Amino acid sequence: VIAIAENLHASIPKMAAAMQEVLDAGPGGLDRPGPARDYILAQVKAQVRHGADYLDVNVDAFGESDPGLSKSMMRDYVRFVRRHGEGVPVSIDSGSAEVLRAGLEAWYEDAPAGMAVPLLNSLKTYTMDAFLPLREKLPFKLIGLLVDQKSTGSEGSYYSVDELHALARTIFDAAVGRHGFKPGDIFFDSTVFPLSIDMPMSADMPGYTYRTFETIRRIKLDPAMKGVHLSLGITNAVRDLPSRRTGVCRAYL
Repeated sequence: VIAIAENLHASIPKMAAAMQEVLDAGPGGLDRPGPARDYILAQVKAQVRHGADYLDVNVDAFGESDPGLSKSMMRDYVRFVRRHGEGVPVSIDSGSAEVLRAGLEAWYEDAPAGMAVPLLNSLKTYTMDAFLPLREKLPFKLIGLLVDQKSTGSEGSYYSVDELHALARTIFDAAVGRHGFKPGDIFFDSTVFPLSIDMPMSADMPGYTYRTFETIRRIKLDPAMKGVHLSLGITNAVRDLPSRRTGVCRAYL
């Protein structure tokens, strides 16, 4: 199991409050000791101590009204992970292509030789062409999110196992076939749906959890994609469950 630790995420209320306090302190806030900065540092150290393979950074919540702010913050937090993460690479996590690129550039800016390769979270079939060529100068591994540019309606947002497998093959063929990635550089995210509301949309459709598991099976059984990884945000499964979330996460894994 490869652990992508996600405590440096602005959707977590306590982390968001600490990030806001550091932001309010002005430029260089992450370099000056203080309660908020020390809390963020403690989260980095704790995740390293617990065996994280990647330290995820997501600051998208701060960019909803100011996209430039999320780019600046991503650069700062990527450098912070590089300084204090004890060699654990960053997972640069954003729904914005510009923020992803800013984080990737920051990881390698004035970096010593032998830096661990970061993870980009995530690339999609319709964003991959802008990023895959960057591998030549800025090496990275990638999470391929299995979605395309379908509409967001109830019919458009549902993908069959065949469709998800085809999306994975599209990303794989481009990354490995044209840009020199190795299968082990690629993680596929087939999405985790909350168990509390996982009901089929109609009688002829399976539930989302069934679809997720069967997509994993299909990808792992495809000999052409031997060696790829699967990435799952397992805690999504327990969203809105009233109790025993840790046990359910363990069962899901």
